[in-house]
Amino acid sequence: MLRRLLKLTTEHAITRHQFGKSLSQFGLIKHKIAQVALDAYVMESMAYMTAGMLDSNAYEDCAVEAAIVKIFSSEACYSGASECLQILGGLGYMKDYPYERMLRDSRILLIFEGTNEILRLFVALMGIQTAGKELRELVKKLRTPFEFPGLVVRKSLERWRNKRAEPKLKLHLDEFLHPSLKGSARKLEYSVLRLQYIVELVLQRHGAKIVDAQQELARVANIVIDIYAMTAVLSRSSRAYCTGMRNAQDEVLMADTVTALAFERVQKNVKELETGMLNNLDCQYLQIADRVFESKGYPIEHPLVRTIW
Repeated sequence: MLRRLLKLTTEHAITRHQFGKSLSQFGLIKHKIAQVALDAYVMESMAYMTAGMLDSNAYEDCAVEAAIVKIFSSEACYSGASECLQILGGLGYMKDYPYERMLRDSRILLIFEGTNEILRLFVALMGIQTAGKELRELVKKLRTPFEFPGLVVRKSLERWRNKRAEPKLKLHLDEFLHPSLKGSARKLEYSVLRLQYIVELVLQRHGAKIVDAQQELARVANIVIDIYAMTAVLSRSSRAYCTGMRNAQDEVLMADTVTALAFERVQKNVKELETGMLNNLDCQYLQIADRVFESKGYPIEHPLVRTIW
């Protein structure tokens, strides 16, 4: 759907002129077109990587990965359809064009096969469940520090680094990618290590009650989605570059851009999870929602109910 819309929209932007220039020459139009192309590349890369995992029979269960693909793709498709319609302006609402129909059709994707809100909780809780089993063993060892002194020192240093947002990059992910993607590989590795830190943090904060911290779980899921997106585009672009596929350089540019954008979102979500509900406005949102429910609607009085002359 996005690829078709992108083709139609670029043709319109090239031929449509405003203020003596074609729409394709305006910076804001270019930004929208580029974002739709980036999202389509991520969706495609995620889908092929996940399908490859399923076909390989090397993974018993890809339910989390499938949920990630559904969440990202449905939201990107809806956003992309909306942006393409925006570029056409009023023409986008004409039935001679497919934009308004595609925008309407894409909206249901966020609801079908499980709403994206439920799937975000599923992604986060499934991952945390696995992490919780491993952390349980770690906590047991940390409670007997004299038996595992090396582990205690290593974890103390690791926590100090995490507090300073300076995890030690020890996974060497760049060794699996083309050298031109080394910078992006380091961003991916940094994000993976920050995810590990933040999962430990929210588990320590909530324990078994983590299931009720839905706003924090959504942020954890968003970090996971961004990491999966980075992994998909970096592996695909590296393969394309190494095998000499046509326009491989464009893939590297897209992969670097996707990684940079995802890296910024990961940092933002980690920071909000670190600060906690009192400082990241979650509590305020909950209080406002409670007042709306109590009032059974908008709780604010009309400003002209009382006038001062």
